Amino acid sequence: MDAGFIEHLSVNQLAGEHKLYLNNLPPLSDSTNYYKTKFHLKYFNDSLLLFHYAQSKMLCDADTTLLAKTSAAFLVNSDRQKTQTWFNAIQQAPLRGDLKEIQNIYHASLNPNAFAAEAFPAQAQNAYSKYKRAYNKKPFLAGALSTAVPGLGKLYVGKTRSFIMTLILNAAYSAQTIESSRKLGLSHPLTIINAGAFTVFYLSNIYGSYQAVHKLRKEYKKQFLIDATRFYN
Repeated sequence: MDAGFIEHLSVNQLAGEHKLYLNNLPPLSDSTNYYKTKFHLKYFNDSLLLFHYAQSKMLCDADTTLLAKTSAAFLVNSDRQKTQTWFNAIQQAPLRGDLKEIQNIYHASLNPNAFAAEAFPAQAQNAYSKYKRAYNKKPFLAGALSTAVPGLGKLYVGKTRSFIMTLILNAAYSAQTIESSRKLGLSHPLTIINAGAFTVFYLSNIYGSYQAVHKLRKEYKKQFLIDATRFYN
């Protein structure tokens, strides 16, 4: 095995030649699996990376730079189960320096109340503070507020324009329903249509406010992880 040649292939982005060379090495060798782990980190393939890491765990765990780079890559990985598998797998690895900080970032993304913003790089602190505030907002409270006043749950999550639009639409359909019921009667088709439209908008406003909290959490969590990953990359 020529480690210098492998480095040459990696530095020069020769992915095809790199892969071919690694595939011609002894498949059961720890060293082969170690270099394949690095290959699948460079051309990120989470499934194969996890597989080859497990086959060469001792070698990989001795390379803290590899662990830190891989952990940073998994922070923004879309597959949450594989991300969890990775961070569970490195629990016994030597956790120091950047690797320890990145692991704390992962745990903070699961429970932001366990950390203060000052524990993270300055570039990620603002996004973390926003995520922490969003995390502590209650979906059911947003729904309850919009039950009392249409759109109020949107205001609770900071969406002022959406609150105003929701309130105006619900007020308009409510006014139309009341007006048509007074002039045409409750059983008139126009009254029924207006009442149906108002009901749909009213209920969707409650559900929308509930979902807005979950969406806000996801948006700020994603931004926090992106900012942290940029710093470590």
